[in-house]
Amino acid sequence: MRRAVLGLAAAAVLGAAVPAMAAQPADLIGRWAASQGQCDVEFVVFERDGHFVSQLEEDKREGTWRLARDRVTLIAADEPDRPWLLHILDYTGNRLVVLDESIESDRRLQRCR
Repeated sequence: MRRAVLGLAAAAVLGAAVPAMAAQPADLIGRWAASQGQCDVEFVVFERDGHFVSQLEEDKREGTWRLARDRVTLIAADEPDRPWLLHILDYTGNRLVVLDESIESDRRLQRCR
């Protein structure tokens, strides 16, 4: 009985680290920003053909993107040897929380309308 309780507790802790819903590539298509008011200023766009455009930082970045399980890998056209990783912490249809390795912090994004 004690092992079962410990096993359930461990599963609950491990389950908390898994995104609420696993994102699929088609789910991420579109424009994402920190708020609706930022959709034209500070954003990232994931296109269906695997291209991305980001204005999340001061410099505009463009290149290709791909989704692998719990992370988005962005490869900027001008820096193909330096992939930019976004680890998905939480995802729902209109909200995306990622750990951005480039700033060593999380970004809370919402789908732009």
